Amino acid sequence: MPKRPDHLRLVDLADAAEGIVSRLADTTFEQFVANQDLQEIVLWRLVKLGEAAAHVSHELRTRHPSVEWRHAVAIRNRLAHGYFDVDIEIVYTIAVERLPKLATEVRAILELEFPDAPAGARRPLRAVRLQYAGCRWPTAGPVNDRAKQTSSSPTVVVRSL
Repeated sequence: MPKRPDHLRLVDLADAAEGIVSRLADTTFEQFVANQDLQEIVLWRLVKLGEAAAHVSHELRTRHPSVEWRHAVAIRNRLAHGYFDVDIEIVYTIAVERLPKLATEVRAILELEFPDAPAGARRPLRAVRLQYAGCRWPTAGPVNDRAKQTSSSPTVVVRSL
């Protein structure tokens, strides 16, 4: 699969940051703590943001050292691999205090580096058929040995990366 270009990674990053900022615009910390769905939305978007930041080219990151690329990636890694130890207060603080600046910086980079690219450029959606073997997690051997090829497998829409 071809590498996703930098301008699309930057759009992903900015969209995730702006989505978090808009969701938390009028939300106090107490409201955030009480709303599990909102927490999960913010956590997922932080993971997406960090994943996008991790795959922006080294050359582009080097040209824009003021952007907190490493912090965005570190947040993603912490959430993805240390999810039992996530401090929701730190997540909220990052979301309301640091993400507005990050989103502004990334949008400015998009305008500077990719003036001809549409701001909301996306690759088209494609359908993917998922194959699965019931609801069991594989315990040994290759997953494909247990995957059943059935016509009842669900079809979902995912973004091309």
